[in-house]
Amino acid sequence: MVLNKVSETPCPPDIIAIAINGKNRAQHCGIIYTDSVNGVQFCDMQWEHELGVGPPPNLYFWNKVRLAPEEILQVSAFVEMVIAQEKQLRSEA
Repeated sequence: MVLNKVSETPCPPDIIAIAINGKNRAQHCGIIYTDSVNGVQFCDMQWEHELGVGPPPNLYFWNKVRLAPEEILQVSAFVEMVIAQEKQLRSEA
């Protein structure tokens, strides 16, 4: 397994990757995916019941998940659906 540092090797579009901050203490991870406008995004649970979405942090490391092209699209669509539902729930609260 090869870990790529975001600041040295940015995650390319059209893949699914797992990202981790690499700290010994306060480890944190998330998923890197390509959104519907072809932007590479990092989705993580920042606090209890709150998703964070944005560009992959430079200090994180990532590793590609082996998936078929159609599976990549399915996972990306699922992540966006979860994000949309979470935003809707927050707006109703």
